[in-house]
Amino acid sequence: MNENRSLAALWLDALSAERGASPNTLSSHNDALKCYLDSLDGNGIELITVTTDHIRDYLGFLDGRSYAEASIHYRRSVARSLQCFLVAEDYAIRDPTFILAPAKRRKTQDEMDEIRERARRVQVT
Repeated sequence: MNENRSLAALWLDALSAERGASPNTLSSHNDALKCYLDSLDGNGIELITVTTDHIRDYLGFLDGRSYAEASIHYRRSVARSLQCFLVAEDYAIRDPTFILAPAKRRKTQDEMDEIRERARRVQVT
């Protein structure tokens, strides 16, 4: 589906021109996009018609391939950003990722220790 690739290229161009994304960022995004677009193309789905169910299927596909949690969150973020771009630029009429909760950053061990300490203090008082 060349249309999918063209729309993804527009998004990457916008990231480069409007947000000053570095070549390394664009390369990483391009890798994540390839995975997303291959998944869509393999199922005959056009970017402008992606539904929430398609997004869920894609996330299930990633999970089934044993990607690390961080990789899944990153690839999900790239797919979400692309879909938001398509809506903002009037290529698509709805954002199929709107229902997904934002991916959360994992807490570091120090942050977890601090949370536990605060909880302990609250229980003591």
